[in-house]
Amino acid sequence: MLMNKKSLRTQQQIETALFTLMSQGQYNDLSITQITHTAGVSRAAFYRNYTGKDMILDGFIQKEYAQFMQDVADHKHEDLAGLLTVYLTYFVEHPEIMQNLLHAGLDGPILNKQTEYFTKFVHSYYGDDYLKDYELAYYSGGTFMVLHWWVKTGYAMPVKQVVRILVNRFAVGND
Repeated sequence: MLMNKKSLRTQQQIETALFTLMSQGQYNDLSITQITHTAGVSRAAFYRNYTGKDMILDGFIQKEYAQFMQDVADHKHEDLAGLLTVYLTYFVEHPEIMQNLLHAGLDGPILNKQTEYFTKFVHSYYGDDYLKDYELAYYSGGTFMVLHWWVKTGYAMPVKQVVRILVNRFAVGND
């Protein structure tokens, strides 16, 4: 159990270091040496927990998605407006996360992950036939670009207004 707590603490230090460094530069330019130095851990400790820096980011995104799914389940959010409110509120409550990801040049990978999780979410709640994959990609891309714009403008618009814009643009079931 002690090793597990130590490993979790090391992982948290490494994750924090990665986000700190991403606020300062491009993700692709970051080295394991920079991450371990900033985290105050050895390279051996890094490699006991991760195979590379992509694994840190993937783990973080998986953890946040699991939390989102739990929040949806806990609050019975089933309509689009409720789901988007939960999603966008997360970024208002944690503004540095998306700012750092965008600053680090991770727009494409984050959009791909969002689309992957958005597809899983829709399939799990509405079934595999609810929307075609290209429709899911379209809605995910539109949501991501609105989120991107919203972050760049310092969250200048209230969550409810952003949700209203997105919901009004989504024509699900209006063939």
